[in-house]
Amino acid sequence: MGFSDKISFKNLSLISSTSEDEDTGTLSVIIKSTLEDGKPVKLGHLLHELPAGIIDKGVTGFGGTTLELDCSRPSIVVEPYNYTAGSKSKSPSISNNYEIFWYASIQAMNEVLGWNSFHSNGPMVLLEWYLERCKINKQPPKILVIPDQLQSLKDQIDKLNDYNWTDFHLLFDEIDSMQEQISFRNKMHKVTQIHLEHPKEKRTFLSATLSKFHDPKLKEEQYYKFSYEDAEKVKVDLIATTGVAKRTALTIVQRLESNKNEKILVAYNHIKGILNTLEHLLKEDKNLKQSIAVLCGTENKKEFEGYTHDINQDTFTLPKQINFITAAYFNGHDILEKAHLISCIDANITSLRLSPRTLYQIQGRCRPGTLSQTWIGRFSKPHEKQFKVKVLEDYAALTIHLLEATEKIKSYDDPQISKAGATIENIFYNGLDDVPSVLALGKDNKREISYFKIDSLIEDGITRGYLRHPNTLIRMSDTFFNPVLTATYEEDKDQKKEDPLDIAIKANQHFDMDDVINGNVAVKDIATAKKLYNTTTGKQVLEIYQKIQGKNIFLHNKVRKQLNVILGSDNAKASFKKFYRHVHYHAVFTNDHNDTKHTLLPKTFKEFNLVNKKGLQSFYNNYGTMLQQALPTLNKTDKKAVTYLITRPNAMKDVLVTLKTTYIKKVAYYSIQTFDVFGVLNLPETTELNLNLKKTVERKIFLSEDDPMQKKLLFWLNTSMNDREYNRCLKEGFHPDLPKQIAKEIIDGNLF
Repeated sequence: MGFSDKISFKNLSLISSTSEDEDTGTLSVIIKSTLEDGKPVKLGHLLHELPAGIIDKGVTGFGGTTLELDCSRPSIVVEPYNYTAGSKSKSPSISNNYEIFWYASIQAMNEVLGWNSFHSNGPMVLLEWYLERCKINKQPPKILVIPDQLQSLKDQIDKLNDYNWTDFHLLFDEIDSMQEQISFRNKMHKVTQIHLEHPKEKRTFLSATLSKFHDPKLKEEQYYKFSYEDAEKVKVDLIATTGVAKRTALTIVQRLESNKNEKILVAYNHIKGILNTLEHLLKEDKNLKQSIAVLCGTENKKEFEGYTHDINQDTFTLPKQINFITAAYFNGHDILEKAHLISCIDANITSLRLSPRTLYQIQGRCRPGTLSQTWIGRFSKPHEKQFKVKVLEDYAALTIHLLEATEKIKSYDDPQISKAGATIENIFYNGLDDVPSVLALGKDNKREISYFKIDSLIEDGITRGYLRHPNTLIRMSDTFFNPVLTATYEEDKDQKKEDPLDIAIKANQHFDMDDVINGNVAVKDIATAKKLYNTTTGKQVLEIYQKIQGKNIFLHNKVRKQLNVILGSDNAKASFKKFYRHVHYHAVFTNDHNDTKHTLLPKTFKEFNLVNKKGLQSFYNNYGTMLQQALPTLNKTDKKAVTYLITRPNAMKDVLVTLKTTYIKKVAYYSIQTFDVFGVLNLPETTELNLNLKKTVERKIFLSEDDPMQKKLLFWLNTSMNDREYNRCLKEGFHPDLPKQIAKEIIDGNLF
């Protein structure tokens, strides 16, 4: 079978040569770079339509998606992000001026494009309206969608009479991005299943920076590679450094000095790294603040208050002279102006391990090209060996076998036990620390190997190998670039800074305590303070004040005093972490008197007295399960603090309870001594947590020793209120409900 059987060429004169690799079956096409008028050749000049299979288009901006939107067949184009899908839907196709439809939620339409006039019933109604318009206008439907919405789109089309799902050619654009996202977007697995279930002659994967596919099914796809005959490699200055943030700031200043009116684009996918770079920049020149913009995802904008901007949607230009972008802008956000591009790399930080493919993607955002390119990188030999496909396949098979065994745990009739089974399953589907995930749920929720996850793990290992030394990156980047090592700065390693604990102590004294007590510390005050005390511990100290301000369940001055004691101790780091979690817990749970959460702790732990180690662990596990159920109601920071207690139940004794140990026949038995582990809770305000309330009550109400019933009640109030003493009360003649009822009325304040 030759090329003519697989590709429909429109203009053979644009082809320089073709070849086929007998071993891999790859069809390679080398084409001329420019048309007669000097404009670059696009795929639309060469082909009538994209062929089925996997297409490595070689360069960004090659017009692959445009060709699919221009050709005469019904098309569904899957884009990795809402932004790329939305922006492409705004503009009609180039050649045929077809009307294009973006199948998205109303929320996405509003957020991405500012559209707000659509039918309230959402994309389904709009889809039917669009398809009717296609019939009237006699055009093939052209639909854009993101992976998360693909199943919904398929379900909707399956309900229609005039169109079938298999009528459409299915194109996955920027498929390498979807490979990378599989680790945190599990829906990607089911999306690839939809692709593989589609007719083979009507499905295409497309990318300019393809990673290797290890799925045996995808190896059966026809592979195409397009490239220009005289593709020019881009010159890149490579700077090796021990301090990426500092060197990036100095490089920006140098660029500004020699190019006063030209823009700078910094690709830096690390929040802390950008903040550190901003700090270095403002030390050089405070006036630069007005010239800086940070372009990032919505979830990170709060970190860069005063700096966040977006690309101009009318001109597709950069908003400021100095512009930082995170990974949210690495794909699909076209920039129609030239700039000096600086890409930041760090072998030791996952988000900054950039492969040559990713660096090429970043470069491709500047459609007219770049004024210059610089890579600033910290290099390090990897500690771990690279994964092998066979090892990961074996690991997947063993994991599936293990999870089959957990079904008995999941189906156990005790909810605490069944929850444990679900937790085990969740770890293997989503990964945890050193537990890589290579599984996903397929059709009918069947456990399957996710080869996209395997692709991602393999690619990360390869990239770590590239970043072991500057020369290795230079050698492995020559497909796209011509990098030159221009400088090495070993001295950039940050000088020893002020002790982080000293910084945290200063942060502890930052706010006026009256403002904290009265709740007068604004969010912007916290944000400003975090920039002054920008160590992890310093920021967390400020978060504590953010949590406790205005809440009368805390003894605010004691919080400050306790923090100073902890931060000045020999075991400061560990003690502070416990205190931080203690405050977060009580700020959320104990403070929430309009909810049932505030009763969880006392109801659980007041129930037991003198339990052995096994019994204590059972209480911890049960309580962890109840906390798990409350997690969806918490914000990100609180969720992280509480999750620690769930994943490490033994930590509860350091954060939530202090135990009293009693030895009976040399066996240790435990009871609760206090819930106020650090002595910062206002126990009169938090009566549920006050184990000494009975003594306080005794002084406030009158009970006569002369009345036998009152005498017995006094006896009961003076005991530890445990089951043993309660039974003794029963023997003294109390009605079974009387002591507990009176205690309840006391706690509720009815007998004060």
